[in-house]
Amino acid sequence: GPIFNSMGICTHGLPLASFETTKKSYVGITDFGWQMLVEKYGGGPMVQVSSYNQCQECVVRLKELAQRRTKEYQEAKMMEKMQDRDARETSWCLISAKWLEEYKRFIQASDFTPPPPPIDNSCLLLEDNTTPRPGLYKQLHSLGHFLRSH
Repeated sequence: GPIFNSMGICTHGLPLASFETTKKSYVGITDFGWQMLVEKYGGGPMVQVSSYNQCQECVVRLKELAQRRTKEYQEAKMMEKMQDRDARETSWCLISAKWLEEYKRFIQASDFTPPPPPIDNSCLLLEDNTTPRPGLYKQLHSLGHFLRSH
């Protein structure tokens, strides 16, 4: 099959990790060797040894996403404590399980997985945008519990 160098390489064509980390996953070959293999098998992208400097722009972006994920997970845990305290509430808010799954994927990722889009609960409501669709079933989860258990 084709050469697959995309793992660990950012959109700018640079490694996301240091050479010490990437050399465990990659082997250096000559330009001639590269050309010969690409002609035979296809694939890529070509990553030159001189580009083993980490992509600082992407490293910064990954750190920002990691900080946001940590903060949002901590907020979910805080909401869980508040929900436990307010468990006597008789009214509940609906949220799309599909959206919650996207949020969970974002929170648990360690790569460039984007945050979910704005919450869209239209799939839960009839055309009047106020009445829940028939056949919905209640899943009572705190956000923190949901993120840990699913």
